[in-house]
Amino acid sequence: MPTRGSPWILGGRTLPEHLAVRWDVVSTVVRDGRIPEWTGPITAAGLLRAMQAIDSSLATRLHDAAGPKPYAVTPLSGEAISSGEPGRLCLVAGEQVGFQLFVWGEAARACEKVIPSLRGTKLSLSSAIATVESLERTDIATADLVEPLLQGDRLRVRFETPTAFKHKRGHLQVFPLPSLVVQSTLQKWSADLGIAEPLPDPEAIVVTSYNLKTVPLSLPDSNYIGFIGKVEYKFDSASPEHKMVFGLASISGCGVKTAQGMGRIALVPRTSSDKKQS
Repeated sequence: MPTRGSPWILGGRTLPEHLAVRWDVVSTVVRDGRIPEWTGPITAAGLLRAMQAIDSSLATRLHDAAGPKPYAVTPLSGEAISSGEPGRLCLVAGEQVGFQLFVWGEAARACEKVIPSLRGTKLSLSSAIATVESLERTDIATADLVEPLLQGDRLRVRFETPTAFKHKRGHLQVFPLPSLVVQSTLQKWSADLGIAEPLPDPEAIVVTSYNLKTVPLSLPDSNYIGFIGKVEYKFDSASPEHKMVFGLASISGCGVKTAQGMGRIALVPRTSSDKKQS
């Protein structure tokens, strides 16, 4: 495993110093409206519609990208959200709502001029409308992922939004098998990072503990079931590159529909008491 300050190599390629860009978008609701309980799809749709008015070519490329999308959004959060009827929420005028956009590779470079231009534009969020007030840009560097990945042979992961993986015959797997996390994440990054060599078999990674629950959610194309919760993985000495893949997943998400808010994960640092128990 690389040490602090040493190159991080994945699939025969040295990872770039900067991996992605995160945009924190805060808007003020100017028209009340009811929204679906799962807000990822309307967040992505509202963002792309707003981008369409500024650079229709880029918005179309992002929307129509073949295979895994080179961006991910988080669901809406903020004081503007209030409870509504079952399966629905309300956005309250005069209050703020926010989300994060993660974008990487060529798409990140293409968004550099377009995203700042969204300030002051309207976001259509189902029947509600919000005005973009602020856009904060943050570079995500390889070094930002170092601490959790260097803490011994174990890694704790929190699956923050419903997650599911493509499985055989069109079915979805709702358990975070190590091979599914690795494979789905590499699909999102391989082209942009130019990964030239296959990684070792991820079957050497073991799930040592988990606390998960399944969550139903409705997306425009279908109803889904995903899982949320915490998992601890144990890595052997032959799988240091796999830890880096989990680091990439903390940016892009893993599994299906990450461009609509599914599959968001966080790496959870281990405490000193955790290390004594392992």
